[in-house]
Amino acid sequence: MLADLRAIFPKGFFQGDTYRITKMDAADFWKRSFGDQSIVPWRYFRDQLYKVHRFGSGMESMALKSTIDLTCNDHISIFEFDIFTRLFQ
Repeated sequence: MLADLRAIFPKGFFQGDTYRITKMDAADFWKRSFGDQSIVPWRYFRDQLYKVHRFGSGMESMALKSTIDLTCNDHISIFEFDIFTRLFQ
């Protein structure tokens, strides 16, 4: 969670709306789906991701959530999504 906050608030100033996702296709997905939002509820994230990448609604969905939601707060940040897309290709 601290790394998440440091990424979005470098030097104590909010930068979530200018945070750059490393991979271009992932950045395009985030921008198209969430605009300038830096944190979105898991359910909304899940619904948007499902539109472009089908996955199961039961255990598969829960496994995906536990992998992406690093802070376990039922929200996905742009930083968490960036980490996920860099680790899993």
